[in-house]
Amino acid sequence: VKFSYDGINNIKEMVNTNELKELGKLTETSFTRERKMGNNLKEICKGSIVRMLVMVAAVIALCGVRPETAYAATPNATGTTGDGFTYEVNVNGDAAAITGYEGNQSGNLVIPSTITVEQGSLPVTRIGYDEDNYPKGFSDFAGSITIPNSVTSIGEYAFCSCTKLANITIPNSITSIEYRAFVACTSLTAITIPSSVTSIDDETFSGCTSLTSIEVDENNTCYSSADGVLFNKDKVKLVCYPAGKTNNEYDIPDTVKIIGDGAFIDCTRL
Repeated sequence: VKFSYDGINNIKEMVNTNELKELGKLTETSFTRERKMGNNLKEICKGSIVRMLVMVAAVIALCGVRPETAYAATPNATGTTGDGFTYEVNVNGDAAAITGYEGNQSGNLVIPSTITVEQGSLPVTRIGYDEDNYPKGFSDFAGSITIPNSVTSIGEYAFCSCTKLANITIPNSITSIEYRAFVACTSLTAITIPSSVTSIDDETFSGCTSLTSIEVDENNTCYSSADGVLFNKDKVKLVCYPAGKTNNEYDIPDTVKIIGDGAFIDCTRL
C-alpha cells in the first residue's frame, strides 16, 4: 500500500503504542524509499523527453515538413502588383517570387519577368505559393500560362489545384520543379520538360487526372520520356506515369530499377 505524504503525517500523529510506532517507522521508511524512486523516475522521464524532442528536431531538420527555400523564410515584403499578381520578395531583397494571380484575365496569362516594388525593380526568379493564402495561388485562373525566362524554379504547390489550367509553357531557364508543383491540375493534358531542368521531385504531377503525356527535350541530360512516361535520363528510374493515359496495362522497361514515390498515383485505368 502506498501512502500520500499527508497520509504519513496523519499516521505519525496517530501512533500511541510501541507496536504502532514501529509500524509508523516502517511505513515512513518505505515511503521515503518510494519517494526517492519516484524522483529518480521523474529524472529519467525528463531525460527521455529531452532526448525525444532532440530526435524530433533532427527528423524535421532532415526531412522537413516541406522543402524550405530562401523565399520560405520570412520574406522582406509581400503584396499584389497593379495587374493582379501576388508576390513575395526573397530574404536578400534582390529577387521576387510570383505566388498567385488575383486578376480577371483569362485565356493566355503571361507571368511578368520583373516587378516594381518598394525595393525597386526586381527580377522574378521563382513561382511559389503564399502559405497564408494556400492553396489559392493560380487556382481561379482559366486558360494557359506562360512562365518567363527569368524564372529558374517552380516551387512546391506552385500551381496546386489549378483545375482550369489547360496548358503551361515552361521556359528553358527552369532548372528545378519541386514537390507537387502541379498537383491536382485536372485539366492539364500534356506538358513538355525543357533541356534545362535538372531536378523534378516525386509526385510533381500527382492528381493530374487528364495528363496523358510528359515529353522531355532530347537535349536534357537528366531526364527522358518514352510513350509519354517520364524517366530519368538512363531510364533506371520511372518518375511519373501520367494518370490520364487510357491504357489498361503497361510493361515497365527492363532498365527500370526504381519506381518513384507516387509514380502511378491516380492511374485508375491500369
